[in-house]
Amino acid sequence: MAPDQQNLQWEWLERWLSGPPQAPQQLGPVQRLLRWCQKRPGLAASVSLSLFGGLLIWALSLWGWVQSARTISQLKAELASAQQQITDSQDLIQQQKQQIARSTERLQEAETRIRQTQQQYQQACEQIEQWSTRCQTLQTQNARLQQEHQIIWALHLARQAQERVFLEPERSVLLASEAARILLDQGCPPPLSLQQTLRDALVQMGRGRLEGQPPGVSALTLSRDGRWLVAAGEDRTVRVWNLGADGPGLAAVLRGHTGGVVHVLLTPDQKHLITIGQDSQVFLWNFSAKGSSMQPVLVGVPQGPILAATLSADGRWLLAAGGSPFQKEYPAHLWDLQAQPPGARVLVLRGHELPVRSVAISPDLRWAITAGDDRTIRLYHLHAKYPAAEQRILTGHPKPVLRVAVSPDSRWLVSAGADGTVRLWDLQATEPASASIPLQGHTEAVEALAIDAQSRWLATGSTDGVIRLWDLQSPNPAAASILLQGHEGPVHCVLFTPDGKCLVSGSGDRTVRIWNLTASDPDEKTVILRGHSGGLRLMSLSEDGRLLVTASDGTPDSRDCVVRFWRVRTDDLLEEARKIVQQKFNSQQREEILASLRPLQSAAR
Repeated sequence: MAPDQQNLQWEWLERWLSGPPQAPQQLGPVQRLLRWCQKRPGLAASVSLSLFGGLLIWALSLWGWVQSARTISQLKAELASAQQQITDSQDLIQQQKQQIARSTERLQEAETRIRQTQQQYQQACEQIEQWSTRCQTLQTQNARLQQEHQIIWALHLARQAQERVFLEPERSVLLASEAARILLDQGCPPPLSLQQTLRDALVQMGRGRLEGQPPGVSALTLSRDGRWLVAAGEDRTVRVWNLGADGPGLAAVLRGHTGGVVHVLLTPDQKHLITIGQDSQVFLWNFSAKGSSMQPVLVGVPQGPILAATLSADGRWLLAAGGSPFQKEYPAHLWDLQAQPPGARVLVLRGHELPVRSVAISPDLRWAITAGDDRTIRLYHLHAKYPAAEQRILTGHPKPVLRVAVSPDSRWLVSAGADGTVRLWDLQATEPASASIPLQGHTEAVEALAIDAQSRWLATGSTDGVIRLWDLQSPNPAAASILLQGHEGPVHCVLFTPDGKCLVSGSGDRTVRIWNLTASDPDEKTVILRGHSGGLRLMSLSEDGRLLVTASDGTPDSRDCVVRFWRVRTDDLLEEARKIVQQKFNSQQREEILASLRPLQSAAR
């Protein structure tokens, strides 16, 4: 029994013992329950716990039922809302399907209209293209008609210029220049006849004359840049001319020879000038001075007249030879110009029995070559200790050998004889004498030889008036040759332009001809340079091939301008003509002259 219960019982017992007996109290349900609990506390606790647990379970169940009911209500509400949304969505989908159907119909209609529009567009494009083609055709026809009209007008001017060459050369230059301008504007090169008219008119105007040079010019040469001209002749002087933009001007007169000057040579570096006279004196001049301060240095005085001379490609060696019929020997002299003083070292090359007519030095500086009246060609090996002792003799010409030349690649030696034959000798062969190829075709003596810079073409000119071209790169150069005919006199000189496209020839018929070698028929593409009154024997061309200087035979009482210079290129010729027109005519005068011919232009339309 618990202490509290014991205490309670004891208090109750004491009251009972101390007082009168108490009547029993009536207990209510609660009190009886409490008393039952006091008497059976364990069972009461168990029952209390069971009741509390049951109440708790019931409360939790009730709370869960309430929550479930609430959740179910929410879910029902959400389900109803979802069902409503589904219904709405279905309605919306149905509406969208209807809209899609309507849009599809409109799209199909639009595609149909697009296809129709595309077909219309394609038809329109085809029509536009047809019209464009027609317009282009009409424009082309119009442009062609205008071009033909301009060309006809230019050809008419060219014909009028040709008719006025000798009567009104200045007006002829104006008309020819205008015709060339029109043709160039139309993309047409000026025809050769128009170029011929311009050249003839310029000659009639006195253009290209070298005034002040005495007749009897026997030697001339141009500097590489075409600015300086050196001319010498029978008056024993050497004249240096400045061919600058202001026209030819005499820069210096060199005197020193006691006889006519027969050879003038410029060293490759253009610093020194070599002159050789009939007095057999060989002078070296400082060409850099180009004035009165130029003083000669005597290189040598060989025995007998010098008929041929040449310089080596490096400018070191000067080879000269000649002789007269009654000399005892006919040696060639090889001077070293780099010795101090120049010419102090000289090699005498003996062997010829008659005068030497031509000399050459191979570009590779291997051979010194001489040829002459004894019908032999002699090769002297420059690398040998004694070149004259190791010479090689080439024979085959039945008559005197007049000219020799070596190709720029040093392979071929070309010799020309008085019998009209030309021979090729292979210098790269072990025995050049056994590797000779005769080139036959000329009927008279061959006096002119030239080989182009590419070592392909050989040009030969003869006194029969014919020029022949031989292909040195052909397996058999002698198989065929190209004939250039037109000269009415002997051909004395020929040379190629640096690009090898043209050949220039000078003849005893007093004309110079420029042959276009790129044409299928060079005979039909020839420009004739007229103006000399004597035969052409000397020519020199600038390194760029633009300026040509020619000299003809003349006499002291002749009015002929012995030396002339020419513009080789067409564009240079047209530029010179344009400048002359500007100098001679103002714009009003030019317009009046052309206007006088324009009625014909209107009629041509």
